[in-house]
Amino acid sequence: LEVTTFYPYLSGRDNLAAIAILRGRGAQGRIDALLERLGLAQRARSKFRTYSLGMRQRLGVASTLLADPAVVILDEPANGLDPAGQREIRELIRELAQEDRAVLLASHLLHEVELVCDRVIVMKKGTVVTGGTIAEVTHRDSYFRIDVPDATRAAGLIRAVPGVREVRVLEGALDVVAEMDRGAELNRALSAAGIYASAIVPTASTLEDVFLELTEEERSAPAAS
Repeated sequence: LEVTTFYPYLSGRDNLAAIAILRGRGAQGRIDALLERLGLAQRARSKFRTYSLGMRQRLGVASTLLADPAVVILDEPANGLDPAGQREIRELIRELAQEDRAVLLASHLLHEVELVCDRVIVMKKGTVVTGGTIAEVTHRDSYFRIDVPDATRAAGLIRAVPGVREVRVLEGALDVVAEMDRGAELNRALSAAGIYASAIVPTASTLEDVFLELTEEERSAPAAS
């Protein structure tokens, strides 16, 4: 949808009418209902070039639904929308899924993905690096905030614990990414060395946390000259 092209000199409705010719029987009869459903009925006769980015996104969704497809592919459908518009798109996606359609959504708004998707995949350079239900993907690791008096020394001990993926040193604390249920092992490693944590607090990981962890190597690599 991000690169959807419409005729700028035609109205939103006329653009859909032109596309409907290619979509086959029945598509013309869905135009008005789709304009209403996507909140564009009041501007249906306005020229496309006068549409805001959010309106253009919604018209793109409407064009996708003209043929009443069983599989709907949406690329960044919430791009350019305000919070209310994002919620409308989210509700629309849920409605489409309830109509026994498969909805394939590509988006960088990972919090939106968490709210609406049943299953996700994370890709890196065209390769799937993880996938599954939201719970399966976000529970692959545990995140801990550990309050300690000597964070630098503690970090070296924590990094040696099997299953620890990442350690960030803060002032008087550590942020640790580790395999599930490693909290007790982290505490034992510290106490064995005479370091006693005042708190070890597990925090819930998000899809964004997982994405950033899986793509960190690529993002931190120096740019080619």
